[in-house]
Amino acid sequence: MGEHTSDFYEFGRFRLKSGERVLLRDCELVPLTPKAFDILLALLENDGRIVPKDDLMKKVWPNTGSRFTIRRSR
Repeated sequence: MGEHTSDFYEFGRFRLKSGERVLLRDCELVPLTPKAFDILLALLENDGRIVPKDDLMKKVWPNTGSRFTIRRSR
């Protein structure tokens, strides 16, 4: 992947600022729904590892699941 600190992840032309909950591409804001942001963050936190669906569901939807948001995030 790219650079990572406790505050942000950089990959390609993108920078995800976890504390501010924003994704930037070439310094421009990329609009994301809150759940799409959570999914992206969960995947970045597991850089280089496969994230099992059940683990992702527990992290992003601790009390329920939503296939709709996963489909929209693709």
